[in-house]
Amino acid sequence: TFNAAISACGKGSQWEKTLELFRMMWQKQVEINMISCSAMINACEKQGRWERAIQIFQMMLQSNVESQTLTYNAAISVCEKAAAWAKALQLFELMVGTEVTPD
Repeated sequence: TFNAAISACGKGSQWEKTLELFRMMWQKQVEINMISCSAMINACEKQGRWERAIQIFQMMLQSNVESQTLTYNAAISVCEKAAAWAKALQLFELMVGTEVTPD
């Protein structure tokens, strides 16, 4: 339910609401998963908050949340839109160094 709400708020450009919902997940100890993180990264992208998106991505990796090509693509896309090519390349290299297969 949280994931669907985060996704809906992100699509509706409700940045503050997406962040509020994500924080509520932490507070209520609801499992944060790849879907949650991808929805947050996409919401950040829509609002031009690429640095926050990367923070969420890094938190996901540090928390051992499963990552897949979809999540890496979302994080790299955020960097692309922000013209942060060096960070995008760094994320791609990180992806290649894991068991996640680039597409």
